[in-house]
Amino acid sequence: MRGYLRVLRGYLRVCRMEKVCGGIREPYRTEEDLIGVTEAASRLGVSRTTVYDWVAKNTLIAWRSTKRRLNIPAGQIVGPGRVTDGLAQIVDVVGEPELAWTFLSQEWPFDDGAARPIERLRSGGLDEVLSAAAGFGATFT
Repeated sequence: MRGYLRVLRGYLRVCRMEKVCGGIREPYRTEEDLIGVTEAASRLGVSRTTVYDWVAKNTLIAWRSTKRRLNIPAGQIVGPGRVTDGLAQIVDVVGEPELAWTFLSQEWPFDDGAARPIERLRSGGLDEVLSAAAGFGATFT
């Protein structure tokens, strides 16, 4: 299992460099959209310790780019003290935080049209997004 995750991480790095992943443009996967712990704490109005706690619980999606740096996608922050609901469940289904964010930030075909899963989560479509996430995660197992 670790072998395929290593290959997948390499693929995600290539996708970020090319800004294209499977023919789909990734507008959420730019360096400006990834913030650090201090900026996330400032936007959320919480302490850095709280940010680290939320990351450990997958309440806030983040992954390490270096030994000391966490990448936190800004698009999941709704407002002071609030992040998009259901993120921990999506990470549980997909398996990796970075891969989960890739899924959440791309257009995905839903029954009533294509949309970004993160937008569906914000509008209360958790069950619908969880079903789609299971299909997305199955393609990598």
